[in-house]
Amino acid sequence: MKEELEKKTNSAKEGEEEDDVPMAQRKRFTRVEMARVLMERNQYKERLMELQEAVRWTEMIRASREHPEIATTQKQKKSSIWNFFGQLVAPDPIPASNPNKKGKPKTQIV
Repeated sequence: MKEELEKKTNSAKEGEEEDDVPMAQRKRFTRVEMARVLMERNQYKERLMELQEAVRWTEMIRASREHPEIATTQKQKKSSIWNFFGQLVAPDPIPASNPNKKGKPKTQIV
């Protein structure tokens, strides 16, 4: 039990010694310091990405206000692409008025 107490006091002294040494002269970061630095970095990255997205969004809005003809042509292009793919995926309409169209054999009663 006495040994454990000595180990704790020694580790506490070592921690205090690290605090006394200036950051520039330290050879390593502590685990807590590294975790804090990484957390800050991730927060800054997240904020940067949010700001970049906001800038892109405002540029798009500004461009659509200044040049509405470009925005309408882009909408037309987008809608034509959606129409094209929509026609490929959509099921064929079944005509109700004439059941004997192409592809269906005519039945004859003999």
